[in-house]
Amino acid sequence: LVSSAVAAAACLAAGTAASQEPRRHRVGYLAGPDAAGERMAAKQRAAFLDGLRERGYLEGRDLEIEWRAAGPERTLDELAAELVGLGPDVVVSTDDEAHAALKRATATVPVVMAMSSDPVRDGLVASFTRPGGNITGLSWDPGTLARRRLELLGEMVAGLSRVAFLLGPDTRGSARVTTATAHAARSLALTLRRFEVRRAGELPGIFAGIAADRPDAIVIGSQPLMHAERRRIGELASLARLPTLAPSRDFVEAGALMSFGLDLRDLWRRAAHYVARILHGARASELPVERPTRFELVVSFATARLLDLTIPPAILLRADRVLQ
Repeated sequence: LVSSAVAAAACLAAGTAASQEPRRHRVGYLAGPDAAGERMAAKQRAAFLDGLRERGYLEGRDLEIEWRAAGPERTLDELAAELVGLGPDVVVSTDDEAHAALKRATATVPVVMAMSSDPVRDGLVASFTRPGGNITGLSWDPGTLARRRLELLGEMVAGLSRVAFLLGPDTRGSARVTTATAHAARSLALTLRRFEVRRAGELPGIFAGIAADRPDAIVIGSQPLMHAERRRIGELASLARLPTLAPSRDFVEAGALMSFGLDLRDLWRRAAHYVARILHGARASELPVERPTRFELVVSFATARLLDLTIPPAILLRADRVLQ
């Protein structure tokens, strides 16, 4: 009888301990083609985990995160269906293609958009203030961003009038930036000529065509191919002695003159905060879609010296980072 009582007490204690263990939430993460390479994807994931940590969630302790990224072997639709089938509490998606795949896969699992170019037009949400369905998150305005980039380029390059627009194969999100850049150039009375690159091997020939066209500067598109070839683009632009404006800091580190774009680290941290709110019981349908509030301007003294350019004091004062 004593041994039976001891065994029963041990079982009860074990059951109580198990019941006190916090439930691990399951979070999905779906990266689409706009993730722009392994280095950028790694930075996004790190910022996302930092944001979760700020809200008290640690992977492996409080969360099981299912990481998925589209590639030649697996389509976004396949990965979206797989993630939904795992029964996650919430899924984070990185770009317009990934959002759309999750929209097709589920109408019930909460989805947080880390970066969307036009969620209302894409039918992902009913409105910014009242999304109304299972999707919410962050959205940026390609038109405002494109115009600001060209304005900054005009401040950097005196007498700017002719601009070469170097771009690769578009994804849904980057196509909107491409269109917005063309509209912004017209509104600023700039002549913008497109130079499209389909494969990396075409870059030397494309740059020969750009040099023959004699532009005042180059704007680099935000397509994945451009990001993957940023170092080669920096080298070719320096050889052509042409100032370049790029979408992100990585390009400046690879030789571009300057970049202006969304603060991607801040975006992914804020996406993590949406996840935390949903895990705390908030409904995606009632969480307003937010606009980014932080942007990043990076300039390179080394590239400016190479091009015999003087960086205006106004740009130096506004720069978030100046590379020596």
